[in-house]
Amino acid sequence: MRGCSILLTSLIILCSLLSPGVARATCQDDCGASYHECSISCGGNCDQLCLDDYNYCMNNCQYWDTDGDGVLDGSDNCPSTANSNQADCDGDGSGNVCDSLNGNFVPSGSQSVCASDRDDHVWGYTIEVTYQQTYVDTSSCFSPPRNKHFVYTSYCTFTLNEYSCCQGATLENSDDHICSPMGQYTCDPETMP
Repeated sequence: MRGCSILLTSLIILCSLLSPGVARATCQDDCGASYHECSISCGGNCDQLCLDDYNYCMNNCQYWDTDGDGVLDGSDNCPSTANSNQADCDGDGSGNVCDSLNGNFVPSGSQSVCASDRDDHVWGYTIEVTYQQTYVDTSSCFSPPRNKHFVYTSYCTFTLNEYSCCQGATLENSDDHICSPMGQYTCDPETMP
């Protein structure tokens, strides 16, 4: 049992001595691997000791600098990617270098119709009408505008004609031009979730 504790303590000391910039797993990953190894080596006879060591290890992760950028993981807004300047142009708590969506995007203008599609089913058919809307960044990131798609569906039996069914999926009467012919697609690429 003592061997598990020594093993985990040795791992913590070793990782804290590694030079900055050395590629390695995150502290949490290392703690999990050590817990697993401890559990196996003890044969289930020292589960509480392994768990205590695991919790100790996890509590000490805040003192690691996983990415070697000089900012400890507990304060780093990108703990796995070096960013010593901690830049966060949109203020969302995730640094620029690891933020998948830099910017605070808000809708601009109205939704415009851009696609129609029909899918047949056993019971009838569905018409999907797609609209898109542009979103602009209001943060200091100055990210380019992005598009978001919205899909509206009309469920119809085969007794209703396609054009009428499609009209049921449009937001405005003036958008029904997308229904004839069916299958039009003029949407810009979707760039927002």
